[in-house]
Amino acid sequence: MTLRFEGYVKSPDGFGNGTYEVLHPKGASIEITRSLFEGDVLRITSVRNTPDPALEKARGIRFYDGNRKLFDGYLRAPDYRRGSNKYRSLTTDVYDWRKELEAIYITESAGGTESYVNQSIDFILADLCRMANSAGVVKKQTYKYDPSRLPYYPSFFATELISPTFTNTIWDAFTELTKLMDILEVSRTGQWAIKVDSLQDDNYIYIIPQMISIDTVAFGNFEVGAGFSDLLTHPYGLMLWAKTLTDITGSNLTLSITYTDQDGLNPNTANLTIPKDTPKGTYFPVSLEQGDTLVKDVTNITGLGGGTGNAVRIEGKDTRTLPDWKLQPPKGIGKDYKKLLNHVVIKGKGNLKTQTLGDTPLLDTVSITSNDFYVNPATQPTMRNYLKVTVSNPTGSDKTGSVKLRGFSGPPEGPDELLEERFYLKVPAGQVINHATDNRYYSLSMNVSPNTGLNITGFWGCTVKVEEFMFGVAGRSINLFGLRADIIPKMDFDTQLKCDSYAHELVESYHAPTVYISASLKPRYIDTSDLVGKTVRLEDELTGNQMDFLCTKQVLRFSGKEKYEQIEAMRFNYDWEYAE
Repeated sequence: MTLRFEGYVKSPDGFGNGTYEVLHPKGASIEITRSLFEGDVLRITSVRNTPDPALEKARGIRFYDGNRKLFDGYLRAPDYRRGSNKYRSLTTDVYDWRKELEAIYITESAGGTESYVNQSIDFILADLCRMANSAGVVKKQTYKYDPSRLPYYPSFFATELISPTFTNTIWDAFTELTKLMDILEVSRTGQWAIKVDSLQDDNYIYIIPQMISIDTVAFGNFEVGAGFSDLLTHPYGLMLWAKTLTDITGSNLTLSITYTDQDGLNPNTANLTIPKDTPKGTYFPVSLEQGDTLVKDVTNITGLGGGTGNAVRIEGKDTRTLPDWKLQPPKGIGKDYKKLLNHVVIKGKGNLKTQTLGDTPLLDTVSITSNDFYVNPATQPTMRNYLKVTVSNPTGSDKTGSVKLRGFSGPPEGPDELLEERFYLKVPAGQVINHATDNRYYSLSMNVSPNTGLNITGFWGCTVKVEEFMFGVAGRSINLFGLRADIIPKMDFDTQLKCDSYAHELVESYHAPTVYISASLKPRYIDTSDLVGKTVRLEDELTGNQMDFLCTKQVLRFSGKEKYEQIEAMRFNYDWEYAE
């Protein structure tokens, strides 16, 4: 471990963009906190009997472990405290460059606006970097947006034209832009965030939009008889896995995989044997050459054995795997129920708002004529949705009973699952009770009794109505946790699709509790590489399996020859059928 501090020195003659000089903070302990949601902070704590002029002024600061840059930011406010024994306690906080973006107004004064008309997200991100470079402190590096640096680059960044108006700071503009990314993103589940990355390069501070989701990339496919199909690459590299796309028949299938490693070196070769009779959908970790940890690209795959048409996908996922034996006990794990959302309404421009219910009831108000009433819907859901069942009691006495629904999860010609559920209701005299279904139905049964779509018992003299929830509602979550609703007003959304999509995105992410893990590493397994925003595989006692988590915070401490690493990671439960 060779630690090195550097401080920025402005070019005295105005030529060039300055340089960094080596600093020597004596007796200092160092703590770096990297956070996906709050930015990064480096804290220097030392006890001295003399001042340290190098750390008394605002300046750029870098911190290295050998050739690996661990931190790059700006020293803002050193804090000296004199003790009775004439020693000073010096605490210095150095913030990453996100703090500067939070302070730069998008126009020359507060309250101004910047409007774009029919511009791509790529253009707007680059233009916001231009504004930041025009207003930031003098420093060696510049802000840059480079699509090739993104872990995942969607095509709509270049093709979709948008017309947003931004107010206040550059960082506020980035934040607003992520909401539009959430709406336009349809191929992956997760919300967008902005990472300010100054560790990749000494000359640039990269603005990196990334999804708050598990990082997975398909590098390529191999099919017996057809060969290798090249797919995607990854900017910083992931661990390598093989996934069977078909059952493996005939004989064992041996693969030779040529790849580019974490340092950009190619060719490297990894070998893997998949046993005969391995079922479709099975994952195998792929061991790399000695010294290699991650893969940026797979450039070729050859194979021996297997049966004609047998297919395997080579994927990258996870940056580190940390089983419990690499962690210092105790490890903290738990569920966060505070952020639950199972009903969201987004209000856009004018009268636009999220469409919660379908235009046409599946079963309009029908009188219940017996205590064992069977009825089929008049129409079917428009897509696979939760349903809303309304029982109205116009009588003078309380009514109790149950409602049974029978339907299917998919179209009759495709993979399908029979869905049945029954729930109990008590409807007081003269009142109306609504209930959301636990299941999402693609269709309801249209058979004759007793296999009708609905079977209602005990509500003779009442009426029933069935509608479909369209967007922003998770019925199963409502039944599990109670209604957790939110109305988000004054969103700058000008289409129905935007109001519906954003509500759906929020509910899909937060309808079930988020799982959090906090853990410290045993000394021999500490790695100072930036893990924030990347995927780490951890043992999840709540499921009994190893699961993929997104690292949201990483803390590194250095004192003398000792070093310490702690991580915090989260996992969304996207499964609509989540149950406890």
